[in-house]
Amino acid sequence: MELMIIHHLNDSKFLIRLPKDNFKKERKQMTSGDEIVSINLNRNRKQNFKDKELKEKASQLQRIDFRITEIELIDKNGNPYTEILISNLEKEKFTIEDLRELYRRRWKIETNFDRLKNIIMLENFTGHRKIILEQDFYANIYIFNFLIAMKHDTNNKIEEKHKNKTTNTNTKQISTYCSEKLKWKYPTSSHPTPRNKKKQCRE
Repeated sequence: MELMIIHHLNDSKFLIRLPKDNFKKERKQMTSGDEIVSINLNRNRKQNFKDKELKEKASQLQRIDFRITEIELIDKNGNPYTEILISNLEKEKFTIEDLRELYRRRWKIETNFDRLKNIIMLENFTGHRKIILEQDFYANIYIFNFLIAMKHDTNNKIEEKHKNKTTNTNTKQISTYCSEKLKWKYPTSSHPTPRNKKKQCRE
């Protein structure tokens, strides 16, 4: 909710997959699968806001209108299922098919976030200080870009050798190969920040 209000106040567009248990009351009042819904910004919805200024602005708004859309999709096994999307995209400019296509495109973004977290171990840091956190972050992004470049290069070479064959090499296998050949190591566990280090981490 906090993120959606930030987008609304900044007049920026968003499209978010909505968990099925969110806004149940408002969704029950819908008479179709694509409607503008008025959402009450009650105390329960604002209690977890981290930004006090944003919380105050939300209190002033009291209610906010968002678009809730149900789209039908097909999973990898060919079975139909329904996803619920929430956005501030105008119905006059964006059709349901447009929203379905936007949702489809976000999948590759989520896949790369998963790779960053579970292959590159982006969230595992080697220290507490700001300079170390930034160093680890940028080094991991560099490694990730290197791996993706190798992945595309490998795919192209395999496809050139085996004509008319589409290839998608395994990023984890490429990561393991590079780790062995180049002798780099990913952090194997997170480096927790003790309470007395929180101030140092924010410096």
